[in-house]
Amino acid sequence: MKLTPDQIEIIQRFVTQNKVTLPTLKDDIVDHLCCEVEHFMSQGKQFEESLRQAVYELAPHGLSYIQQQTFFLLDRKIMINMRKLTFIIGSLASMSMSFGWLLKALQYPGVGNPFFGLGAAAFLLLFLPLLAVTYFKGNKKPMAEKLKMTFGMLSAILIGIAFLARLMHMPGADEVLWAGGIVFIFGFLPALFYNFYKKSISASDSH
Repeated sequence: MKLTPDQIEIIQRFVTQNKVTLPTLKDDIVDHLCCEVEHFMSQGKQFEESLRQAVYELAPHGLSYIQQQTFFLLDRKIMINMRKLTFIIGSLASMSMSFGWLLKALQYPGVGNPFFGLGAAAFLLLFLPLLAVTYFKGNKKPMAEKLKMTFGMLSAILIGIAFLARLMHMPGADEVLWAGGIVFIFGFLPALFYNFYKKSISASDSH
């Protein structure tokens, strides 16, 4: 038994009213409900009863719960792919730096410097920022902890770039080192000791 256009519109409105906003998921739910409602109506049930039964069998906890689970699975898949990319970049960058250092130690500076420089740049500019992003998305930390991580990562990147620039005899190393030192001294260290203070207060309160 085929549904009328008005009945299909009722199902679409019902799905929208239940806060299903993801377009592809919304279309899939509407299609599924239409098929199920047609099936129940072919057994002699009324449209409203068929819709209630179809909704209950599909989502006993509500249609919005399906969307929540879908977002959770999508976020989890994105996080897994981001973690893979992070550690692939970290591995390749470390290998490049190590190979460059080996070539320099064996007195092949003309060949070793590019490998070391490329690996160090990838480690500082790609691996560390991606590591920070995966850390923040995978952990629900208080703001003080996030500030400590942010300042620490930023200072490490800036100081690392400054030392790399010096090794590669590039201009601007001193300015970048100044910036990294200021972030470390006036950003990371206060955040670090504030976290120590908060943890000590929490420990004393628990006893």
